[in-house]
Amino acid sequence: MERSIIAVLDQYNDVLYDAAESINPSVLAGYIYSLAKLYNTYYHDTPILKADNGTLIAWRVQLSNTVAQRIYDVCTILGIPVIERM
Repeated sequence: MERSIIAVLDQYNDVLYDAAESINPSVLAGYIYSLAKLYNTYYHDTPILKADNGTLIAWRVQLSNTVAQRIYDVCTILGIPVIERM
């Protein structure tokens, strides 16, 4: 699952370019929808803070922060306000 999330994160520059080239913001919306859906499954199935060792916990927290930052960045580009905390 983590590899899948990394693969989607890695697609960002191409998705951003495609959205700009086609003047189609729905490409970005679809991208963050897919990323959020994938991360939601990961979060549900994977113990982020209850991993076996500290290194794995730190890595999973960093992955979570990266996903959050990417969603925030794309929402900002699309003009969608993002709340800081639920």
